[in-house]
Amino acid sequence: LNDNILNIDIFWLAYHNHNDDKYILEILGECLQRKIIPPTKLIVEQKQITRKKTNGSIRIGFCSEFLRDHTIGKLNIGLIQALAARDFDVFIFSGPGTKLDEKRKSIEALAKDSCSLPTSLHNSCEIIKSYDLDILFYPEIGMSPFTYQLALNRLAPVQVASWGHPSTTGLSTIDYFISANNFETNKSDAYYTERLIRFSRIPCIYIPPKAPEGKTSNCFPELNHNHLLIGIPQSLFKIHPDYDMILAQIVSKIPKALLVLIEGDNKSQTQKLRSRWFKNEPKLLQKSIFLPRMSQSNYLLLLGKVDILLDPFYFGGGNTFYESMVFGTPWVTMPTKFLRSRIAYACYTQMDINNAPIAKSPKEYLDLCIKLASDPSLRKSIKKKSR
Repeated sequence: LNDNILNIDIFWLAYHNHNDDKYILEILGECLQRKIIPPTKLIVEQKQITRKKTNGSIRIGFCSEFLRDHTIGKLNIGLIQALAARDFDVFIFSGPGTKLDEKRKSIEALAKDSCSLPTSLHNSCEIIKSYDLDILFYPEIGMSPFTYQLALNRLAPVQVASWGHPSTTGLSTIDYFISANNFETNKSDAYYTERLIRFSRIPCIYIPPKAPEGKTSNCFPELNHNHLLIGIPQSLFKIHPDYDMILAQIVSKIPKALLVLIEGDNKSQTQKLRSRWFKNEPKLLQKSIFLPRMSQSNYLLLLGKVDILLDPFYFGGGNTFYESMVFGTPWVTMPTKFLRSRIAYACYTQMDINNAPIAKSPKEYLDLCIKLASDPSLRKSIKKKSR
């Protein structure tokens, strides 16, 4: 326990590629709301809160621990800016674990007011309720025990989650999940406890980074060999064991291929993946390089340096896809029925890239990699259209 915040982490459920996320999260949410957190008038109010004022601008609060120089900050700053410029009063509620950086300062500067919440769940609930919001928006419920447990409470008449963490919350207190047509299938409602809202376009106003100036040979001397560079610059925990076999086939079918990865946040992530590959697919270690973690500018240079980018099975990239489109680097993806694997597919569809490397099966995924590897003109064509 940290004050009254329980150390409950639901983050990893979404990475297992199972269909039971909704069931587990719904049961967990009910258990916490009814049994663990004291059912006082401050915690888990089951009755609907109604706004006291009926006139004036719509009051919307954004609550997160990641509205800073982080994927969540990058995906939401454009939306916050747009709402603040229209008939909305925007308020930012940062969790106690939110780091202070320049991106956070720029996001909070857009709001009518901002607040750093205390570690006390009880006090944080009272603070948010005092703002008399119309809407409370959680960009990524599931990435923080703090915001997850805040969301157990009814703090505004309308409470909304979205795709920063692309999975249902399982909570009866969250009314809507904001998504998009191409993020979902016609059966996706069954995967959410919230009412699923499918926008006609991706619900993101993205501010693209500027392409950095510099020579990649200076930043990545280890990549200046006669290789076809295939980048997988995702968090290593996204690489599901089922994906290992297809990667082994890729490096086997493309002799010049070198897989380019980035070391994990901690050494154990990298060690676990390397150990798994050593045991099951040793060829992958021979044809891979793990680069040390790097600056944002070098990271962008890497996205432009590689010849092909791969979207991992089951849980793909989001912000990384947006950033890679600064260069248009071809991105091979295989959407499944879940949102967490459909972001690159939805982006390509919205961009209207006719020959986008979107696979319908693992075999087609492999075939697309081979085709792109053997056809520089195709890579160039996709790159030009995507940019």
